[in-house]
Amino acid sequence: MERQLSEITKCPICFDELKNPRSLPCLHSFCLRCLKRQCKDKEPGAKEPCPICRREFTVPQRGPLGLNFNFYLQNLIDIKHGSSDVRCEGCFAIDESNLATVVCVDCDLNLCERCSLPHKQSEGGPHDVIPLSALNRTEPEQESTPKGNVGYNVGQIKHNIT
Repeated sequence: MERQLSEITKCPICFDELKNPRSLPCLHSFCLRCLKRQCKDKEPGAKEPCPICRREFTVPQRGPLGLNFNFYLQNLIDIKHGSSDVRCEGCFAIDESNLATVVCVDCDLNLCERCSLPHKQSEGGPHDVIPLSALNRTEPEQESTPKGNVGYNVGQIKHNIT
């Protein structure tokens, strides 16, 4: 199983473990660094083929940094290394890797303190931002509830922390 996990978390361009994995629309994933090299001479809006299936994708306005971060693969990498740390989804979007301390219940995002500030002061009204530690406070019958990214039972979490 460990060998399979290593294969799944390997970048098909550099053959190293994925670092800051980004997904193309075809769902193939690569290191952000590898995609930056692949697209270095491409302008935003240009077409570029996937290195695996050759399906073309449009280079985002922000270059490869604008491609979706693959949280699933990052979670597998974290599991492989025995890490239970939750990374900030806001920081990953800007190529950093701070640890998350809170979750925005409205957006379903794990965030560090810095990235949570705009959520607490949103123009449409402040979002519900709760400590990640509140996710561990579930009722016994909630233990088997499948957990997605976060916020699997928002009503219960809000009830537990108030």
